[in-house]
Amino acid sequence: MYIRFGTFRSLPDKVEEVREFFRTQVFAKLQETEGCLFASLVESTSDPNEFSSLTLWGSSDHIKAYEESGRFAAIFEAGRALMVESDDWQLQLSEDMTLEYKPVIEEPHADAYRLCAVMDEAALRQGRADNMHLRLVRLHTKDDGFEGLRQSYIETTIPALRDVKGCRNAFLMESVETRNQLISVTIWDSREDAEAYDRGPVFQSLLKGQKDLLSAHVWQTTLKSDASSKVYTNDDIQVRSYSMVTGRSFRTD
Repeated sequence: MYIRFGTFRSLPDKVEEVREFFRTQVFAKLQETEGCLFASLVESTSDPNEFSSLTLWGSSDHIKAYEESGRFAAIFEAGRALMVESDDWQLQLSEDMTLEYKPVIEEPHADAYRLCAVMDEAALRQGRADNMHLRLVRLHTKDDGFEGLRQSYIETTIPALRDVKGCRNAFLMESVETRNQLISVTIWDSREDAEAYDRGPVFQSLLKGQKDLLSAHVWQTTLKSDASSKVYTNDDIQVRSYSMVTGRSFRTD
């Protein structure tokens, strides 16, 4: 399976329209798209105009077909009026053949990742969106560290997380485009459970056991259900929080 992350910014007075746009238009188009298993919209708790979309796919070919079919372009065009214009301007010919400058709308940035280890694949396919609390840790391995990290995740991380209160799933994703970039995703019953894990000895022990496989740059992001959560950083980790706005599973079984 593959996950596709897309990020964009809404106009300040269009936040509720963005939410409704996803519920009524984006989900409808994705439900008709072959290979899309689940889609969701999350928003930053530190910036109410910052959104991310997360979609789960059966294969990379499904993502490629979706992008090449024009469906993504059509969704972007339909939501263009809700998005922030960038600081860039482009020079183009108008209908009366005169030169004019127009602001450029920032297209959502999207990255794709392949699944390389998972605690509970059946639960992942169900795509539950209720009370979702996701914790994402982006990892950069050394040139020869990927296979060692994958094995460590299967043999050490997943078994350890099974015994951590509130952790209901975990999976490791490898970037399709960027060498040695991975994301560890853990799904939690509550924000409190995830934060207790952050502060506890298990997470620190797992990082310590994998440090020889990783580059110096490690950061994490959490997607939280509590909009009052704050951003905090330290020397090793940057944590940002998002709230689940809406999500939908497209399973046919």
